[in-house]
Amino acid sequence: MINVEFIYNNLDKLFTINFTMLAFIITAITILQTIHTGRIAEFRETGLFDNVIKRYNNSIFWNFISGIIICLLWFIRADIIGVSTKIAICLISFLLFGIAIFKTYQAYNFLIYFIKKQ
Repeated sequence: MINVEFIYNNLDKLFTINFTMLAFIITAITILQTIHTGRIAEFRETGLFDNVIKRYNNSIFWNFISGIIICLLWFIRADIIGVSTKIAICLISFLLFGIAIFKTYQAYNFLIYFIKKQ
């Protein structure tokens, strides 16, 4: 079966990975800002650059929210809650972490698109 205690006791690793992804997103934004070509001006004119900003904002938002919630849920003492509560906490944490990873993937996908067009 699934070892709920092991998963619950290691939720702090999701928190760490989550904020590492957040740091990488900020790095990606810095890379995006350093790309100064006519192509970016072209994307701004067509409205695609707003989509890039939207994707990065979503990624930052979901990484921050999921990291904070996972951290707060991890602080709940394991000895005072039941197994069903631990399962719920783990499911919520993995769901939020999955959303954050997907949003990060979308943001990096835009970055790769811009780098390819360089």
